[in-house]
Amino acid sequence: MSKKIAIVTAVTVVSALIVGLLVWKPWISGPKWTEEEVIEAVRAKYSGQITEATLKGASYYIGLKSATGVYELIVDANNGAIHSVTRLSAKGDPVVKPKPKPTATPKPSATPKPTEPNTSAKPGDKETKPPVTKKPTTEKPALLTSAEAGKLASKHVKGVVEKVERGSGDDYLVEVETADGKEFIVQINAISGAIMSVTTDDDDSSDDEDDDT
Repeated sequence: MSKKIAIVTAVTVVSALIVGLLVWKPWISGPKWTEEEVIEAVRAKYSGQITEATLKGASYYIGLKSATGVYELIVDANNGAIHSVTRLSAKGDPVVKPKPKPTATPKPSATPKPTEPNTSAKPGDKETKPPVTKKPTTEKPALLTSAEAGKLASKHVKGVVEKVERGSGDDYLVEVETADGKEFIVQINAISGAIMSVTTDDDDSSDDEDDDT
């Protein structure tokens, strides 16, 4: 009799352990990317100073201060993907984060009346379905204007801006002619304003250094 009691007790303990593991799930850890890894990934793509890094749920909110202003980046904590880049202020403007709108308290609705059967409907008539609500689309990050890109290029390479055009990605290609008659092509990141490269027409010199703040 005591052997049966011992077996029942052992089964009960094992069952409790299994239930506890399923509830607490100790094998599921926090975000796969650490704060340092996310910051390094942002610095590799955008030049500037990281002002803050906050983990909220499954995303990191990164503050970035660059030569063209202050930005907020939302980065996936599990794979390091940058979901969005929001420009909070231009260079020299105060940083003003948008205030959340107060949530309106819903008014109590009147008790709905019971739906009366539609006696006029005929067999075979189709029921009217409610309209499908479209999901809101995610807005793309604001890009620099061609004038801003030209101004940044003329500061990096002293000269006169001859032409500004969009590149193949989120960048600008600015043609600058210096006082000695040389022409340079300055590639600028259209989001952060970072200097990506500087080349001449004959490709005999290059400058891949970012514009540090």
